[in-house]
Amino acid sequence: MVATFFYTLFRTFKTLDVTDTGFHFTKAWGLFHGSVSQNIDFLVGTSFLNGLWLSAIGVPSVLWARFGYVLVITGVTWVSFRIYSLYFNRLTAWLIFVILSIFFIHYNYYLSINYDNLPVLSALTGIWLLLNGKNSIASYLISGIFLCLTIWLKFNFILILILPCIYAWALYETKKSWIGPFMYVGGGYLICLITGILLLYGSGNLNTYVTYLNENFIHNMTHASVSDSHGGPFVKQKMSSESSLSEDSSDPFYFLDSAQRSTSERKNHRYSAPERDSHSLKRLFNSYFFSAWHVLKKSAVLTVLIFILLFTLGELKSIKKYILLGICGFIIHYATYLRLEGAFFIYVTVSILPGYFFYIYSLRYANELVIPTILVLLLAVFSFPGSDLSFNVIYRSGAGLLFFAFPLTFMLDKKVTVGRQTLNMNNYVVVFMVAIMLGIVHPWGYNKSHRDLEDRSVLVHMFKSPQLFGIHTFKQRVKVMDEALEFFNHEQYERDNTPALFLSWIPMMYYLTQTNCLMNNPWHGCVTFKEFKAEFDKTTKLRPPVYITFSKIMTRNPGWPMDDEKYRKRDKIWIPDLKKFDYVRYWMKDKNYSKVFENDMFETYKQDEIANVKLREEKILSLANEKEGLNGVK
Repeated sequence: MVATFFYTLFRTFKTLDVTDTGFHFTKAWGLFHGSVSQNIDFLVGTSFLNGLWLSAIGVPSVLWARFGYVLVITGVTWVSFRIYSLYFNRLTAWLIFVILSIFFIHYNYYLSINYDNLPVLSALTGIWLLLNGKNSIASYLISGIFLCLTIWLKFNFILILILPCIYAWALYETKKSWIGPFMYVGGGYLICLITGILLLYGSGNLNTYVTYLNENFIHNMTHASVSDSHGGPFVKQKMSSESSLSEDSSDPFYFLDSAQRSTSERKNHRYSAPERDSHSLKRLFNSYFFSAWHVLKKSAVLTVLIFILLFTLGELKSIKKYILLGICGFIIHYATYLRLEGAFFIYVTVSILPGYFFYIYSLRYANELVIPTILVLLLAVFSFPGSDLSFNVIYRSGAGLLFFAFPLTFMLDKKVTVGRQTLNMNNYVVVFMVAIMLGIVHPWGYNKSHRDLEDRSVLVHMFKSPQLFGIHTFKQRVKVMDEALEFFNHEQYERDNTPALFLSWIPMMYYLTQTNCLMNNPWHGCVTFKEFKAEFDKTTKLRPPVYITFSKIMTRNPGWPMDDEKYRKRDKIWIPDLKKFDYVRYWMKDKNYSKVFENDMFETYKQDEIANVKLREEKILSLANEKEGLNGVK
């Protein structure tokens, strides 16, 4: 565990990602600093605990935030080991676990306390309390509390509600007492649920949570897909320079002038095409179904190849055997990492499934492993529903650690006799562990540096801004970020009580500048134009943003702010963002905004303070008159 702690700590000082981790930081910080209602959602528990950690030092600090990540990942590893050591205690088993834990640190490339790793830590703690053999009322109650806590941390874990029933069934099937454990674990669930409800009620946010739940879960459950309506009008209406620029017209592009309409990027089909909700139930189901089918097909082929290998090797002990095993491990490593960032699945799942076929088949001879195996598999299954990244979440959340460790360790020194041939399962373990160790020595893509240069040896320049103290990346990124933060650090505005808008894929800027995001999702590049416009129009009626910042360069590009043109030709995801840019610039025209800062990366506008106050007064008066009029009609 010490090795895991220091290895994780070592990785925290390099790379800067302002997208995913920025989303986590802004949500958590905002919950405690002026943006409460915007952050009462499916992730409220994670935002609450992460917000407590971020707020402990009183000022934004990415380094401090990452120290929290180190503690959570170390906690995931430690609790996983406590579960693992209940059943495996050989030196070889310990070595397998250490190698796997270091490997999975690469998958945790979001260097933050987040809604993937924190719920898994909570669930693992609950599972450990079920399995540690104490069988006390307190142990079962606390287990239920931790298991249920995962739902508050991430509502997508709602399926974990069925875990006590499955656990009771497993106890019954293994001839163990089940009524008491079921009742006490269920009691823990009730305690956690009621406590969460009371906290929301006491803080005045229960209605906000229920409304959010109704609009984003119950509504989606009763409609086959919300994606069909997103952007519908945009495909029916062609852009025409003769169209009226009135907001009341049927022209969906009323915010564009004639010159803008003629540009190539706005003629691109992605600009006018309907944007699909990647988290609609229909799209998620399709993603999971095709992911599973693809994995099963490929694992069937791999299973055949592995058994051919095992048959060929038998119990051979020559040096040629180990050379062949090393080559097979390299092939699996290469095939896995070649498609590591695929949205459908992680190829490494294919590599472990043959081992699971043998493991589950053999459990009839190892009854003591039945219940922990069921719980470990349930954790893996519960960890990814609701995410558009499918099985990827199993690995980057930490749920994959025991998912891999159990079958691999079980296969040590196991032999299977097929006719006259003996299959040594150690050979399979060696092949798999070679692939894993190659993945540690030579990680690919994000598992080296998330949205930063892959070569970590060049990330040696440290930021001067206090918010980013201790973080290192390359000098061009340091320069543009330090310039922007220096500007905001010298601006005179009330910290944590000033509305702002940071457009595109830069949600971390809210956290770093201590400004308030007026919308639920600070990562504006990840919502459809229709959703963005509706929420933006609603929130700005009473409280328009004081600062509006446009990101001139796409931060999905690992090399930002460099090589932007080359990246834009390859990844067209920035085009839908352009529509939001165009609309906001149109909205700004009569709002007295003036440019106050610009560098190679950002362009910032500020609303005149006198005009801002006057505009707010006018809007409040207008809304009051409108309300009076409605009352008069009644």
